[in-house]
Amino acid sequence: MKARRSLLQAARWSSPGDFLATYALIGVLVIIIAAFWALLPETFPTVANFQGIVDSQSVIAILALAVTLPLRTGEFDLSIGSVAVLTATTTAVLSAREGWNPVLSILAGLVVALVVGGINCIAVLWVRINAFIATLATMTIVAGVSLGITSTTVVTNISPAIVSVSQKQILGLPLGAYYGWIIAILLWYIYRYTPFGPRGLFIGGSKDAARLAGVRVVRIQALAFLGSALLSGLAGIVILGTLGGIDPSIGSQFLLPPYAAAFLGTATIAIGRFNVVGTLVGLYLIEVGVDGLQLWGASAWVSQVFYGGALLIAVGAARLAANSYRRKRGVELVAAEANHASASVSEGASNKIRG
Repeated sequence: MKARRSLLQAARWSSPGDFLATYALIGVLVIIIAAFWALLPETFPTVANFQGIVDSQSVIAILALAVTLPLRTGEFDLSIGSVAVLTATTTAVLSAREGWNPVLSILAGLVVALVVGGINCIAVLWVRINAFIATLATMTIVAGVSLGITSTTVVTNISPAIVSVSQKQILGLPLGAYYGWIIAILLWYIYRYTPFGPRGLFIGGSKDAARLAGVRVVRIQALAFLGSALLSGLAGIVILGTLGGIDPSIGSQFLLPPYAAAFLGTATIAIGRFNVVGTLVGLYLIEVGVDGLQLWGASAWVSQVFYGGALLIAVGAARLAANSYRRKRGVELVAAEANHASASVSEGASNKIRG
């Protein structure tokens, strides 16, 4: 096992091209920033603009990190945006209309998010409905529930305590931005240093193989769906605090951007794998591009085109990069093991002759 691990480590960077391929997306982000910096020196490279980019993406960052949980296990969760809005509407109605304590209102909203996550678990893992279909159905149901409990009206007059949870600023940035970074650190640790990380990837690669190896597939995937729902609920609290109210019809706005960032992230850091750092790089790359184009005079609709195009390119590039990476690593590993075996035979023959 130690010998095999050393062979894998030795084969990790076999050429400068491997390094460039792994970090190319970060290079693209730097190039885009440099280009808009040169084209728009008066408006783009300002503290206020960069603060605006980070602030505007605080909710999307949380949702993008949330979708990596089921995606790593080979499943989709399309209900994230609707769950976020349902959490926000539940919290808003209980706080503004029913007079509940702000903390209890937030906790109730998060419990509702976990209930939806539980429904996804039952539908996908026990009833065995395809995750795409099941979460599409729950997305639609949850969107309807959000409209129902608010009577299809915008809920305002939110408690200042709830608003401060998102809008209170530290070093010029609202707390909502820091929540996303804290979640990123926690997920990075979970993916790298806990059994959930490798086991989730194992399941995502082959459920049957993982099951035969003794991995508790249903348990890991259930944790992924529940984690995705909980993080979506937290995103909903940030939405509510940031806006100071909630429109129950905005859930669809929070579906495409998180997936675009997550899939784009598979093209960097860990090629072909949904990872935390890559997801954040993909998120900010898209937003910097949209922000720069709008400052340059592009219409508001360009963001939708940019997100859709980024998702299409990201999925295709990630698939091609992952296939190429696996083929290359496989060839290099076979060659390395062959050389190792040959060396072992030669050493054994020498020892035998000396003996």
